[in-house]
Amino acid sequence: MEKPYIKKNLYEIKQFVIFVIFLSAAIFIIASLKSIIQNEGIILFFLTTFLVFISFPQFFLGIKYFFKDKTANIDTLVGVVILTTYFYSVVAVFFIVDFENYFGTTALIILFMILLKYIKSKAKVKKGKIIEKLKNVISEKVRVIRENQEIFIPRIALKNIDTVVIYPNEIIPVDGIVIEGVSCVDESLMSGENFFKEKEFDDLVISGTTNKYGVLKIRPTRIGDDSTLSQIINLVRKSIEEKPALQSFESRFAVYIFPVIIVISLLSFLLWFFSIEKSFLFSFAILISVLILICSPALGFAAQLPFIISSYLIKKRGIFIKDKRIIETLNNLETIIFTKTGVITFGKPRVTEIIPNFNLQNPYSKREILQIIASLEQKSMRPLAQTILSLVRNENIHFLECKEFKSRRGFGVEGMVDNKKALFGNQMLMKEHGLDCSNFNKKIEELEMETRTVVIVAYDNQIIGLIGICDALKEKARKTIEDLKKMNQQIILVSGDTYRATRAVATALNIENVLAQVLPDEKGEEIEKLQMSKKIVALIGNGISDAPALAQADVGIILGKTSEITKEISDIILFNNDLTEIPWVIKISKKILRKAKQNIFLALFCSVLCLPIATGLFYFSAGILLTPLIINISIILGMLLVIVNSCLLFFDKELNKL
Repeated sequence: MEKPYIKKNLYEIKQFVIFVIFLSAAIFIIASLKSIIQNEGIILFFLTTFLVFISFPQFFLGIKYFFKDKTANIDTLVGVVILTTYFYSVVAVFFIVDFENYFGTTALIILFMILLKYIKSKAKVKKGKIIEKLKNVISEKVRVIRENQEIFIPRIALKNIDTVVIYPNEIIPVDGIVIEGVSCVDESLMSGENFFKEKEFDDLVISGTTNKYGVLKIRPTRIGDDSTLSQIINLVRKSIEEKPALQSFESRFAVYIFPVIIVISLLSFLLWFFSIEKSFLFSFAILISVLILICSPALGFAAQLPFIISSYLIKKRGIFIKDKRIIETLNNLETIIFTKTGVITFGKPRVTEIIPNFNLQNPYSKREILQIIASLEQKSMRPLAQTILSLVRNENIHFLECKEFKSRRGFGVEGMVDNKKALFGNQMLMKEHGLDCSNFNKKIEELEMETRTVVIVAYDNQIIGLIGICDALKEKARKTIEDLKKMNQQIILVSGDTYRATRAVATALNIENVLAQVLPDEKGEEIEKLQMSKKIVALIGNGISDAPALAQADVGIILGKTSEITKEISDIILFNNDLTEIPWVIKISKKILRKAKQNIFLALFCSVLCLPIATGLFYFSAGILLTPLIINISIILGMLLVIVNSCLLFFDKELNKL
């Protein structure tokens, strides 16, 4: 319900706020020095009228939604009080000499609430900005071959009969099929997985992925709005637009307190006007006093200040929380969905086992096996080659001479290393060269049950060992899952991988619920199903393919090393890449919300103290009525109590523990 400023940018908002501060301060000072200023009522009228005119649009929406949706928020309370105090003060200045005006109080309320809106405006997420960043992933110009020449054309002018040329390190602009060239494609931007995938003739490539090495020529299959990236953009837009707007804690509080305030004000008016038979203006003055007193601007700051202070402290731990709404949502969280690759696992293939064949007369050592396959893979563009070569560099192993290198798609690689035949691949490659792998079947099966990918190494016409490759689990993943389960969170593991691979990871982490072979659009659909059953859902993911699901989730959480687009969409960013911070954030959110509730109590406490005076309870016994001065003191005292209580978070041991 809360809307951003009706200003163009943050700089203009800041200039506007500075002007309002000076104008409000001037009005408040003049109202406080009324005894020594002639015609202060007229001066205050003109100044306050201008202030209300330029600032009231910020609060008008609250009143508009009250009449439209029959619900209230803090803007509704403030808008009613501003209008009431202003028009009452106009009547008091021009028609009733004996009554004091509330222009100073009006300025004070506007001052505090404009400051609050400025603070909120800095935290607003620009939805259009997210969509623009998604659109800018790929260039608007596409390189195609026409009349035997490479030319650039607008992407919207691309046709299915065109041949698109993509050079190394360029983003693939459309979905298509490779018709010429061999390369590796980095699909991490889309999938979150850091594996490069080999692409050659007749292979499918998708828009938004990056060509890494060779030159590819592709024939478009899906262009315009039909492309994968365009569909993801539409899914993100749909998720953002249809995502239910959750009311803030103070707004939900306002829904209940607003009718109470109106009832108390009206009862006070009716009591004085009919029972005690005071004049209409006197009774109306009582109504105004009660209304202003309870609608303290401190209520608006009550929840916002703890969030501002705590977000500063949380950021020092390498965690960024975009919005106060997220803190409130975390308190009601019931289900947490983890994506597998890059979140639960590292997202990078690692050599986990090097197993020599000890049945040989002269078995090769692990170092020798690594040297042979590295020498063979140094001429390869396969994703696995990069992993092997990286490991070799760390071990300071020198390369042997490699000749007649050949990459066999679906089989592996082969060549002559140090003038001897070397093979590195699967059982089909070994069988083709007449090598029997039956003695290794049991060990291969054991490794595959542990989610390993097994590659066989042969050299000089004999199998010399096995290589186990795995996307290893993060060390802190298990502890994170255990801590979340203790907090009664339902944990779900989701992945685009096969059910067997996903289930193996889930079993290792003691996760019961698994969603496997799930496409990007299906992730959002799965979250929506859970939300339809009234569950509050968080998703921990990365990669643009997770963007629709991150936008759909009540809380979207990502790890720091990911694209700028997913950072824009997400609600919480763990820049420190530490999964164990997730249970900590949920725990801290409860503390922050508790502090906000304390602030609500303190803000109302000052008002309740003065409520007997406001209702005229002491008028007959002591002749005391609520004056603008007492109201202003009550407002300022309420603000001070809220500020002091919120600042106690600076001394909280858990929040300050790094």
